Amino acid sequence: MTKPNIQPTTNPLYDPPSAIQPEPPHPEARSYLLTDPASPKYTTKSTIRIMRKAALAELPAIVEYRLHLDGGANMSVTPEADILINYRSIKRRAIAGVAEGAPALYATGIGYLPWRAHSGETLLVKCYYSAQAADTIISPTDVVINRVADFNAWSQYANVDDGSGYIAFHRRDSTQVTRFPLTSHNGLWFYETSGFNDYHTIRSMDGNNEIIRRMSKAAEHELWHARLAHPGETTSKDIHKHVKGCPVLRGNAFYKCGCCMQEKMKHRSFPEITHSPVRNVARPSTPPALDPNPDLCPIREQFEKDLLPGQMFQIDTGFVRGTGFSAEDPDGRRVTSMDGYNSYLLIVDRATRRHWLFLRKVKTPPIDIVKTFLEQNGNRKSTRRIVRTDQGGELWGSGEFHQMIKESNFLLEPTATGTPEQNGLVERPNQTLGIMVRCLLSTANLQPEYWSWAILHAVYIKNRLPHRAIGCTPFEAWTGRQPNVKHLRIFGCPVVVRLKGERAAKLDNHTTWFFPWLHRNRQEHLLPGLLI
Repeated sequence: MTKPNIQPTTNPLYDPPSAIQPEPPHPEARSYLLTDPASPKYTTKSTIRIMRKAALAELPAIVEYRLHLDGGANMSVTPEADILINYRSIKRRAIAGVAEGAPALYATGIGYLPWRAHSGETLLVKCYYSAQAADTIISPTDVVINRVADFNAWSQYANVDDGSGYIAFHRRDSTQVTRFPLTSHNGLWFYETSGFNDYHTIRSMDGNNEIIRRMSKAAEHELWHARLAHPGETTSKDIHKHVKGCPVLRGNAFYKCGCCMQEKMKHRSFPEITHSPVRNVARPSTPPALDPNPDLCPIREQFEKDLLPGQMFQIDTGFVRGTGFSAEDPDGRRVTSMDGYNSYLLIVDRATRRHWLFLRKVKTPPIDIVKTFLEQNGNRKSTRRIVRTDQGGELWGSGEFHQMIKESNFLLEPTATGTPEQNGLVERPNQTLGIMVRCLLSTANLQPEYWSWAILHAVYIKNRLPHRAIGCTPFEAWTGRQPNVKHLRIFGCPVVVRLKGERAAKLDNHTTWFFPWLHRNRQEHLLPGLLI
């Protein structure tokens, strides 16, 4: 079965509605003008701030709901917290009824109810949550006097013969009217809707329209999937719990990222099958591998369990190249990137899983880089500090590297020959970062020679993704605070920046296109912690 190729897109939202010409008032319509000077005035900044906060909230999952319009109520209340956006719990508040004595019900939460008119305009109604309420009750007076909408009056027309009518909200110093149709049931007036999944808010401001649009949850999931360097499904579902600035990501169950399907594909390993020539013969079980020092296993496990940040680092080198680009520098060394790099040095802290990556042009031992790194990031309170590497010639085979590790008061611990799993904490990221780099380059439509920029971006993202072994992000485990990913953008996207200095003439262009990932100072990688 071929899966549909769903391209990232936003839902087509309504265009800003034109000015609604006010209809002549019905002779039977009642109008309630609020001329009390003590009523709160409309504030533009407050409205936009509330609407933008609401736009970051998770969309309600409810499909249909009904609103009871009560002109005698002084506040709005609902028993369904799912229909509210920007919801928060509040201290238990009593709401009085028509009877004297005890309160009619108690409110335990507050939020905003998006109420969309047929014209496409949406009102954000401040609404309390109470599980004791029988229905969602909307107070027209409260809609008018709150700070979210610039209204000064509301009117209602009710035709008791056919049970139809409408409620209209009139703007202050404007001819626009926002109307909602009503229907009658048992003498009460209701507004019924078939539900919503996306909304945008429009308000006239001095002849201009302030528009706040909202993406669908599927499009939002695709956008952040690309911003976060194409993480897995589990990471996408839980990342909002560990970082700031990222919404709750809930994608379409049928959506599959085309870039991930192309760049993350690998061979599936077949199970080992052994055939016995004689049936019903018990085969001897394979004895478990014996540890050469079984008495040291509990000690080693307890040591790694009590590790502190900066107490144990694992180091490895990696080489990157693509078949589409290869050159030589003046010294005859092979170059695989546009800026002259061919390899990198990767350091991982075992306690926090934080990564540091340093781009390199030569295969000589990185003595100065590792020495500076250990001085700045090593745990100074611990008396037992370890650096683990494999037995490769770049690190373990250098006598100067041994001497430098000893002078830094670290113990150099090699892995056994032919056992990369003993250094798996730094070996596995070679594969993970390779996949992330391929996805980033593919999304940005860049060639392999730009891998050096992509891998620095990948390490920056990886330190801000939750790690299952520690239950948080490596950034939080190292610094003690959650990272903020609100500033992230898709790798490779250009931005428009203002040029320095003054314009030569008024009509001259004073901006230019800018690729921040391409113009980054490449010397930053020599200062651990500044970049990643």
